[in-house]
Amino acid sequence: MVTLATKVFVGHELTASLICEVEGNPTPIISWSPCYGQSVVCDKQYLNISKVQTARANYTCTATNAVGVDSATTLLLIGGKNVYLRLSVSGNCDNKDSVWEILQKELGKVFTNTQGYSGAELIVVR
Repeated sequence: MVTLATKVFVGHELTASLICEVEGNPTPIISWSPCYGQSVVCDKQYLNISKVQTARANYTCTATNAVGVDSATTLLLIGGKNVYLRLSVSGNCDNKDSVWEILQKELGKVFTNTQGYSGAELIVVR
């Protein structure tokens, strides 16, 4: 069985470290695809990509043993330190606090596997 984050965010020109968790008997051999270029280091369970410049790329971890083959794919995305989101509510909104709470929960889900995510901040602009 292969377990891999579905999305990983990394800053532009920073290093991304992808971790592939594998279970199997006999112990599977792990491979990554793609795994080439000067800025990519494939080391069994880990795939390290230095100086990430591609805005979006898929990486697949494959585990192979005598019993079979399993794989999982992650999407590597360049993400900055701040994400700005504008929410506009038209008309009357009697429960704006509830809307903000739901938005905070959804943002937490989106950034679950993002290293360094500290939460959302509400800035009221009129």
